[in-house]
Order: sequence, then C-alpha cells, then structure tokens
Amino acid sequence: MYFDKFARKEIIKHTIANYNRIEVTAGKCRYNHQCHMNSVHEAKKHKHKKLAMCIYFDGDYPIIHFINYDGKKFICNTLGEWVNCYDFYFVRWIKDKDMWNINDIFTNYRRELRKTLSWWVRLISKYDA
Repeated sequence: MYFDKFARKEIIKHTIANYNRIEVTAGKCRYNHQCHMNSVHEAKKHKHKKLAMCIYFDGDYPIIHFINYDGKKFICNTLGEWVNCYDFYFVRWIKDKDMWNINDIFTNYRRELRKTLSWWVRLISKYDA
C-alpha cells in the first residue's frame, strides 16, 4: 500500500534514534524467514542463556530479527553471510525462560512498534512491521 512507506520510514527513524548498532557474525545460512525459530533452536542446542531481538533494514523495509548470542558475539543463523549487507540494531534480550514464547514475543513487538508511529500514519497505513 502506498501509505505504508510513511510507516516504514518512521520505524527506521525510531530504530536508528533509539537502538544501538551491533556487529553480527554469520552463522548458518537457512534463509527461511524463520529467524525466531532458528535462533531458539540454536540457543537450546548450545545452551545459550539468551537471544537478541534486533531490527535490520532491507532497503526501506524494517525487519524484526532474532539472533543468537554465545556470550561473546552475536551470530545470525538465518541469513548466513548476508549479514554483511545489513546494519543491525539491538532491541532487547530474550531470556532462556521466554524462548518457548518466541512467537508471542515477535507478535507483541510488532504491535509495540506500530504504537511508535504518528497518529496520522497509524490512521492511513495498514503497515504491520
């Protein structure tokens, strides 16, 4: 939809203004649009205590993304080497006990992001991060 571009631009501005950029290392390349499931699987498999929720931009599309953290570095097990094409912004930690609720966390953050939009953008746009 034409008006969705206003929402995407506001989310990008909000992200850059409110979150810190992080360096992300390439892990496995699944490229399956299931980063939330991939990161939980890898965290449980390797006994990581937390995941990172972040946002990156694919052109002018903000993407909510979940990546692993091994205690030293951030690792993306969905995009593989494509991580080098994007800037990632850290949003929050997802602790071990919450990982099984990753679908709800993803959906709730989409709603949370929509609330950051100007009232008029929410009115004219159906965009849902």
